[in-house]
Amino acid sequence: MLFAVCTVLWSLLQSTSAHLSEDDATLRTPEIITKYGYPFESHQVVTSDGYILTHHRIPSNSTKKAPIILHHGLLGSSAYWILRQPKSLGFMLSDAGYDVWLLNNRGNEYCERHSHYNPQRDRRSFWNFSWHEIGVHDLPETIDYILNVTGSKSLYHLGHSQGTTVLLVMLSERPEYNSKVKMHIGYAPVAYHKHTTSFMFRALAPIEAVGGLSALKLFLGEFNFAPSTEMLRQLVSSSCKDNDKTQFLCSNIFYMTMGFNPKQMNTSMLPTIYGHFPVGSSTKQLAHYIQEMNSGRFRKFDYYLFENLKRYSQISPPDYKLDNVKIPFYDFHGGKDALAQPPDVLRLHGNLPNLKKSFYIPDWAHMDFIYGIDAEKEIYSKTFDILNGLI
Repeated sequence: MLFAVCTVLWSLLQSTSAHLSEDDATLRTPEIITKYGYPFESHQVVTSDGYILTHHRIPSNSTKKAPIILHHGLLGSSAYWILRQPKSLGFMLSDAGYDVWLLNNRGNEYCERHSHYNPQRDRRSFWNFSWHEIGVHDLPETIDYILNVTGSKSLYHLGHSQGTTVLLVMLSERPEYNSKVKMHIGYAPVAYHKHTTSFMFRALAPIEAVGGLSALKLFLGEFNFAPSTEMLRQLVSSSCKDNDKTQFLCSNIFYMTMGFNPKQMNTSMLPTIYGHFPVGSSTKQLAHYIQEMNSGRFRKFDYYLFENLKRYSQISPPDYKLDNVKIPFYDFHGGKDALAQPPDVLRLHGNLPNLKKSFYIPDWAHMDFIYGIDAEKEIYSKTFDILNGLI
């Protein structure tokens, strides 16, 4: 089966890093932060529906700047923002005096805990969430926690891919949080998803269209990737770091799923990246995006006729209320991004009441905004200009 093959490939590509740092792939976020000489704190937030989230903080001694949230995408984690050495966005923001909060969503390797459910024993209950629940529970309740800890009245939110999706859901469903977020900066924002060219999403779309979430679960199981063992990481490290054929395979998994742009791909980083990705998600999150592709709408999860009537009092799920998103909105998007295709991003722009500026880079793909060779020059420098009020 297609997914079985892909799962084996993903697992085999978990490894230690190559030319950058020999152990960054096997270290976890707290260890990487301290390794590079930054202060670190771990914070737990228990959501109102019982999920125990562990977030990572690089605290600042300065009280002049508001906290900033860095919010990862699907199958990612807090490590997203500190792997691109020597210039990772998380460390650059810390150097500039920001209080940096690296969030983790329910279900990833740092948040696979619940006050009542065991993720293995109570799989049906624990994994019954999409990015909707992350938007209405995880993010707003984490924001309240951060503001309480720091004493700040508001904060910045920067998200990649699903990180932007979740922000849009939160402000659509809980518009009172507009007053708690100074602005949002989105990298490769995903809301509308109709035009995606991702091989994975296109391959799974007919299954969801015919049988819904149940069919996807029969095909995929629970779309959850536990961290690989140290032995497996070492095994793949030895075969992936200097072998042209395996580096070609590593690169092309990225290309098939997220878009093709070899000019921005630093192949020496691939073992490090795969040491931290993928690290956990629910099948329902993936299904929700596939529904967006099949319907062409940005709306709540589709439970189909009778359950929709029960939950929503209508036969189809309601659209998210993007006119509730009042905060200043900035984004960066690419022409070769398989997951955030330009027509879908432009449609999002047309429904946002406070879009300030969008930066379009024609030849950039989905992960270039995080790991691209020119990310510092093309993306991060402009991000700082936005934060400093220069744009």
